[in-house]
Amino acid sequence: GKFADALPLAERLVALVKGRHAESSLEYAEALHQLATTYFFQSRHTEAEPFYLQVLAIRERALGPGHESVLTVLNTLATLYEFTRRPQLAEPLLKRVLAERERTVGPEHPALANALRSLAEIQSAVQRYGEAETHIRRALALYEKIGGSPVEMVQALGTLAQIELKQGRNVEAERTLQHALSLHDNVAHSGQATLD
Repeated sequence: GKFADALPLAERLVALVKGRHAESSLEYAEALHQLATTYFFQSRHTEAEPFYLQVLAIRERALGPGHESVLTVLNTLATLYEFTRRPQLAEPLLKRVLAERERTVGPEHPALANALRSLAEIQSAVQRYGEAETHIRRALALYEKIGGSPVEMVQALGTLAQIELKQGRNVEAERTLQHALSLHDNVAHSGQATLD
């Protein structure tokens, strides 16, 4: 967690790798990724963003648009855009991640649940509640199908409740929150980590 101390090391790594590898190499992209992540975890998102974009461009050229390393950067950029209150930039990235994952693993694969939840949260932020609700309900169905962790279920139910509240559906939101609370209580009583 000593990211301020890590920053000069990450910058030095980029300089060293740049001296040994082409700026289009995966080695250089990995060094840039380390630097971007160091900025990101210091909440220096404006400084992290151009490095992530550079990493994305290199990895897409070298590995192809559907490679897991590319999808990871897309997810991180979407999170960065969400943190910097630019959900309109995050949504197309998350849609792309979801489409690539559906293409490679199919529409019912459990790995899609987190991508669906992230997309629903972004769509709710831009007041596209119908789409958001469709995606969060699909995520919940996948979590239930695979026996997702109670923490993931509670988070997804919380997102659904927020969407219902924003649409003035208070009775439904209350039921959803009661369901989330009962799951949270079950986790707390079983001795697992809670969401506190």
